[in-house]
Formats: sequence, structure tokens, C-alpha cells
Amino acid sequence: MSLIGTKIQRITITGVLGEGGMGEVYVGHDAKLDREVALKRIRGEQALDPEYKARFLREARILSQLRHPGICSIYDFIEHEGDEFLVLELVKGSTLTDVIAKGGHLRQRMRIAESIVEVLQAAHAEGIVHRDLKPDNVMISDDGVVKVLDFGVARVVDGEEGLRREKKPRRATPGTDQLRLDQAKTQAGMVVGTLRYMSPEQARGEAVTTASDMYSFGLILEELFAPAAPTRPAAAASADEPDADSEDTVLLQDDRVPVVPVHRRPEPTLVGAARGDRPTVAGIDKDLARIIERLKAFAPAARPTAVETADRLRWVAERPKRRLRNALIAAAVLAAVGSGVLYTIGLGRERRAAIDARNQAEDLVSFMLEDLSDGLEPIGRLELLDQVADQALAYYEAVPAEDLVGDTLFRRGLAFWRVAEVQRYQNDLPAALTAMERALAIHRALVEEDPENPRWRDQLASDHRNLARIHLQRGEMDAAETALDRAIELHRALVEADSGEAEWQLGLASDHRVRGDLFRDRRDADEALAAYGESKAIHERLVTLASSRGAAEDPELLGRLAQDHADIGYIHYATRELPAALESFEQARALTRRALAEDPTNAYSRNTLVNVVSLIGKVHQDQGDLDRALESFEQALELHTRLAGEDPTDVRWQGAMAWDWGSLGEVHALRGDSAAARAARAQAQGILRQLVENDPTNSEWRSELSWESFQLGRLAAESGDREAARAAWTEAAAAVERIGVEARPDAQAIRVMALLELGRYDEARPLVETLRAQGWDEPDFLEAVERAGL
Repeated sequence: MSLIGTKIQRITITGVLGEGGMGEVYVGHDAKLDREVALKRIRGEQALDPEYKARFLREARILSQLRHPGICSIYDFIEHEGDEFLVLELVKGSTLTDVIAKGGHLRQRMRIAESIVEVLQAAHAEGIVHRDLKPDNVMISDDGVVKVLDFGVARVVDGEEGLRREKKPRRATPGTDQLRLDQAKTQAGMVVGTLRYMSPEQARGEAVTTASDMYSFGLILEELFAPAAPTRPAAAASADEPDADSEDTVLLQDDRVPVVPVHRRPEPTLVGAARGDRPTVAGIDKDLARIIERLKAFAPAARPTAVETADRLRWVAERPKRRLRNALIAAAVLAAVGSGVLYTIGLGRERRAAIDARNQAEDLVSFMLEDLSDGLEPIGRLELLDQVADQALAYYEAVPAEDLVGDTLFRRGLAFWRVAEVQRYQNDLPAALTAMERALAIHRALVEEDPENPRWRDQLASDHRNLARIHLQRGEMDAAETALDRAIELHRALVEADSGEAEWQLGLASDHRVRGDLFRDRRDADEALAAYGESKAIHERLVTLASSRGAAEDPELLGRLAQDHADIGYIHYATRELPAALESFEQARALTRRALAEDPTNAYSRNTLVNVVSLIGKVHQDQGDLDRALESFEQALELHTRLAGEDPTDVRWQGAMAWDWGSLGEVHALRGDSAAARAARAQAQGILRQLVENDPTNSEWRSELSWESFQLGRLAAESGDREAARAAWTEAAAAVERIGVEARPDAQAIRVMALLELGRYDEARPLVETLRAQGWDEPDFLEAVERAGL
């Protein structure tokens, strides 16, 4: 009987997802939290079987024990009219089986592999073995998050004797050699798991340990990284398929090893699986192949653990960057050293050889400054250009002045531009400003010499825009506006001269977006919305144009358009237009998901998505929907934690985690849970202290630390802990003491509130007067000043 339309407490069943090993899985709508969920129901004929009920409850307990972003979350366990339901997170996306069939970027596959092994680390650390790890039990959500599902047959390790089993497992016998995949699914009293991905000891019905999961993971890696090939249904195997020995063989390290493409590999028999008869798959990267072969070792003790496997996969994932960086730095050093002798070689053949060598060196430097930078920026790793850019500058410093003309001089300016970008990225603003001004001087001179060169004019406009960004980060608003006006003027002229060139339009859109940031920081909502609107209009035209030509969706362009909507939503949020803000944020989330569907590894889009999820939480909070706000902030924290784990050197993720913790603290306080609020705020404070310690000149981290400390003081005071409150307020005031009022009026407003709580009115009074003169009207600040009688 169909359950669609049935109401299970607050959840209405709206659809069917499929059938699992223990029962049906439905889609439901949770009316209280206004979200879709998955409901797993135990089958009617099994409801009375104590073994199946125990297994059902075990999955509930295991999921509640394993809190990890890569594991499907459990929301509730409901008993309803004799039936039992697990209420689970609904993961929308594709199974790993589908992803493997479709193929994808190597970076995407590496990220998936690393995500799965992270889940195994978490499960194994709790003594939990999955026992049915396979591509169908791995989902890649629309947000690009990898989730491991179906812990229904998982077990908790029971000391050294393996796992407690439902009944004595069925051992393989000579008469069972035709038992295949469709017959080896989980059944009470039989071998547990899926035969295609089963370890030898599991197929023999022996005790299963964490090493069994690692064997299954090795088989998954083999399929994930095998060369692209048509995928057939798993159940298509037949008893008369050829054995591995009849497949093609290749010569590998002087031994003849059977090599079988994944799509032609026969389904194993139970006896074959018990013997570990798994043919080698051809065409896999040799370092990955070594990991896979170790994972497929017959003896469980010979297989690497999840921790060791994760380390090896990270090493493989970072190999291209290591090789590229080392090769480029070495080449740049050689170029810099060699450039000093290029001009001492005589005329004739030696001179021509020297010119050829210089041309090769300049091609290399050009690649470093342009193509390499373009490749590193989307994955958020511009800091890898630090030494590369320095070596490029060293090369050009060695070139005689008379040879610094045309493209050679242009690339020298580009070297300064890249150095400035890296330094801005690392928040070394004085050095960034110096380097950018040098780049600007070079490119301005080139444009004056040849005003018709569009590439040089575009770069000059970009110089002005990035100069504006540096001024903006330094709090120099007027200088930033002057630089932006010039950038917009230059890009508009390029667009008017050649409206069909998308690069000029993208440059103009970037100019408008930075202009929006400028007016946002000036608290001029109308001008900010106008600037962000200009950027959005350009990106929408380009998306529409690409679509009309039948081109594939450009993830970078979709990501830019998503950021426009997010920027506009933020202004609506700041002006308390909450419905408009929510609409913009939802549009940004939808666009970012489309971008990530095309390129799941793009750091820019992933960052936009997580920030938008956080802002959606803020809107829900301000609308009084605290349950949905809490859910959004927890989701954002999980995603930011994952990003921080992938790249511990990127401090943006650390800062975002602090913001998430602070937001959670605010929601907990509104819900009346003071202890949870203080704990969350303390987490944020701890992260920000570390960021300030690592970068004492960063005004943003200091401002955030001041705010979290101030809020901790309030919470401590409300709890009657005056000593802790005074310590927190003292830290809040000290954190921003040396930041100028003009550069960060928000930071000084926090300092004023902290000083007033401490009773230090004489220190606060001049700051209050300055902020009033600037028109600072933030409600908490005005209330604190009025309460103090100032």
C-alpha cells in the first residue's frame, strides 16, 4: 500500500526514493522545520523479526554517534501505528555509480576519494565498520558534498574478536560457486555485504574488521580512477562470463599480469571473492595503483588504515602542485641566473642561441604570471605564486634597461602586479601597494606609448581596480574611489570599441563590483545596489548570450553572477529588507549549485555557497525562525570546517568558521541557552585569537575578536560572572585600540561599548564624539551611549 500523503507525526510523505536492504525509503516534508527529509521504514514482513528490528535501531544509534559532514545526518526516530521510521537528511544529488559512469575532472575524483576515506577515518575511530561500502552507497550532493549512506549493516567492533553478527554467517562451500552479486545481498543468517565490493574474509563469513572496509574502498578507487569506459549494470553478470585469465594481458615490470578494464571485469563468484581473485585494472596512475594494491591485500593486517590511506591520497593529490611549483621555481632561478650572461655572449651563432634562450625564459615567465595564476586562483591557492613571482622579478631586474621594451616591459609590470596580488592575498598591504604602484607606472607608460593596444589598456584598467582594492582594505576610501573611476573609464572605452569581446565586459563588471564594495563600506546602500546591479546586468547578458549559442554553462561566469546576487542580498539585509535579501540569497545559492555541478572544486564558488548559507541563516534568525537559522549555521560550519581541513593555510576559512560559531552563539542566546551560547562564542574567540596572533596587523580579525569578546562579556554578566565579563570586555577594548576610527568605525564603536561596560567613560567620550560626527547610528552603540549618559 502506498504511503504517499500519509502524515507521520509532523512529517507528510510526498514521494518514494526506493527500496533499501531493510525497507522502503520515502521523501517527506517536515512541516515544523519546513524542510524535506528522507524516511526509512522497516518492511512490514520484517517488523516482527527481532534481528531486523535490532539492525534498524543499530543504524539509528550509529548515525547519532557519528557526527560528520560526510555522513548522512539522522534527525529523529519515530514509531507510528506499529511502524518504525528513521528520519534522515535528504541528500539530493548523484550516486558515485552515476559519477563514475559520467566521468569527471581528476581533481573532482581525488576530492571524492579523500572525502570517503575521511568518513572511514571517523567511523573507524569510533570502532564502527560499514560492511557494505560501494558506489551506490556514496552520494555527491548538488552542493558538491560527498556523503556515505546506509549504515544499516554496520557493526561496532567487539574487541579483538571482530564483530557481533546476527546469526552464524554462512560459509562458502564448493556448491556455492555460482552465487553472484544479486544473491549475496545482506540477508539474515548469510554473508553480509555486496559481493562485488566484498573483502575475502567477509566472503568467507569470518570476523569483519575495519580492514574489510579498506578492501572495499580499494575496489571503489579502482573504478573511480580507471580510464573512462561504458558502465553496465552490476546485475548484468552471467554464469558463463569469461574468467580474468582469458582477458588481455600486458607486460608490466617484466611480469605478465592479467589486466581487465573495469567495464569488462566479470562479477566475482563467492568462492572467487573469498580467495581474493580480483584482476588488476589497466591505465591507473602508478602512485594510485600502489595504494589500491595495498588496499586489496589478501591479509587484512597488510592493508593500510584509513588514516594512512588519507595521508597517501593527499600526497598524490598535491603531487602536481609540488612538481609544478618546484619546476617553475627552479626554472625561474635558472633564468634569473642565466640572464646575467646572455648579453656577454659574442655575435653570430652564440648571440642567436642567447636570444633563443632568452625567448624561452620569457615564455616560461609569461606562463608563470598568466596561465599558472589563472589555474591557481579558482582553487584558492594564489600563495603558491609567492616565490614564482619573486623569481620572475629577479629575471626582469637582470635584463638590461635598453631591452625592457614592448612585451618584455609589459611582463615586468605583470610580475609586479602578481606580486601585489599575492601580498594583498596575504594581507601585506604596504608591500602590496608599493608593488601595484610600480606595475601601474610601467603599464601607464606603455599605454601612453601605444594607446591602441587593447591588451595593455585592459591591464592598466585592472591595475587601477586592484589598486582600489588595496586602498579599500587599508580604509582609504577616497583613493579607492579615484582608482575605480579610472578603471571603469578605461574598460568602458574598450567595451565601446569592441562590445563583442567578453574579456573587456568581465573586466568592467569586476570594476563595478569593487565599486559596490566601496559604497557598502561607506554605508551608502543606494550607490552600492546600483554598482552591484551593473555587474549583475553584464554577467546576465553574457550568460544569456552563451545559452543562445548552445554553449555549455561556464562555472566561472555562473559563480560571478551568484556573487552579484549575494552582494545585492547583503545590502538588502543591511537595510532590513529581509524578504528581498532572502530572495537574492536563494538565487545566489541556486546559481552556485549550478556552477559547482560543472566544477565541484572551484574554491570561489564553494566559498560563495557557504557564505550564502550563513546569510540565509541570518535572515531566518531576524525573521524569528530560530530552528531554521540554527540549521543553516550548522550546515555552514560543517562546510567551512571541510574547506579549512582541505587547505589549512587559507585563513579565510578559519575566519569564516569563527563567524559561524559566533552566529550559533547568537541563536543559542536567543533560544535562552546561555551555556551553549557562551561555548559557541568561546570557540569563535579562540579561532580569532589565533588569527590575530598570526597576523597582528589585520584589522578585520581584530574587529571580529573585539566583537566576540564583547558578546562573551555580555553573556558572562547575564550569568552573574562579573569577573569573566570584565576580562572579556577588557580584551574587546584592547583588540582594536590601535585601529583608526576612520578606517574601522565599527571596531571603535565596539571599543566604546566595552569601555562603557568597564566604566572607563573618559576614554570612551572622545571616541563617541568622533563617531557621532561621522554619523554612526548603529542601534547597540546608540543605546549604550544613551544608557551611559554621554
